[in-house]
Order: sequence, then C-alpha cells, then structure tokens
Amino acid sequence: MVDNQKTSMAIAYGLVFILLLIVMRNAVGGLLSSIPILLTILINFAIMALWGIPLDFVTMMIASLVIGIGVDYTIHFTESFRRELGRSESPVAALERVLATTGRAVIVNAASVAAGFLVLLACQVIPLRQFGVLVAVTMAASSLAALVILPAIYFTFRPKFIFSRGPQPPTSKKEKK
Repeated sequence: MVDNQKTSMAIAYGLVFILLLIVMRNAVGGLLSSIPILLTILINFAIMALWGIPLDFVTMMIASLVIGIGVDYTIHFTESFRRELGRSESPVAALERVLATTGRAVIVNAASVAAGFLVLLACQVIPLRQFGVLVAVTMAASSLAALVILPAIYFTFRPKFIFSRGPQPPTSKKEKK
C-alpha cells in the first residue's frame, strides 16, 4: 500500500509539475510554484501522524487530491499576481489587490469544499470520518499556502517569470478609462 501511495503521488506530482511548467513557461516557476503543494502534503502526513490516523485505502487518496487541489490555487494566485503586477504601481499594491479579489475567492472555495467534506463527520465509518477531516484540513492548508507561502516565495526570490513582465493591457472597458 505504501508503494502504491508513493507511485500515485509521484505520478500526480509529475503531471502537476509539467502543468506548472507549461503555465509558468519556466522551470524555476514550476519548482517555486510547487512548494506550497509539497508543504500541504507534508502537513497532511504530519497531521495523520499526530492524530494517529493510519494510512489505509481511504486516507492514501488524500495526498493525490491535495496535489490536484493545490495546483488550482497556485495557478489562480500566480496568474492573478502576474496580471496585477502589470497594472499596479508596486508589487505590494499588486499583492493587496490579488488578496482582496482572487484571495477572497480561494478562501471561499476552500471553506465551502472543506465544509462539504466535514459532513463526513456524521458518518459511522471511521476511515470516512478521518477522510473528511483530513480533506477539510488540507483544503485550509492548501489555500493558505497559496495565499501566504507563495507570495513570500515570490517576494523573497523575485523570480523573473513573475517580476519581469511589462504592463498588461486593460481587460475591460472600465479599466481603460
């Protein structure tokens, strides 16, 4: 079972990394953007260890789910941040705007999906209860990693795939004024 877990995680991460390479158009971008995803996986396994939750047929799916969930938040944040950098007077102003718009959407999405999985707490089957809690916790960790860790990484390393883009044209009539 552990070998299957390693294999499925490796395949999922490999596919997501290829997707990030395509979206970011940069190997460094793919690597940096995957850090919050890897951190969320570590949090998942740390919580399982702390709470004594065994790796079984139900819980072994969570790491692969986390990879798929995390890439979504990473791409949304990164693309929004790149777009806002082209429109804003400073990187901090761009970040503030992204957190107020895309950040809010990411949090609402994570909270609603987590709440949906927390319904499994009412289930009599213990592995399903554990699955629901773990998915809810990893949704929170994944969204916060994308909105806190990712900007910290970008501001610390200032990668060219983020900070070398020129001003972006307005996308709506209202913005052209």
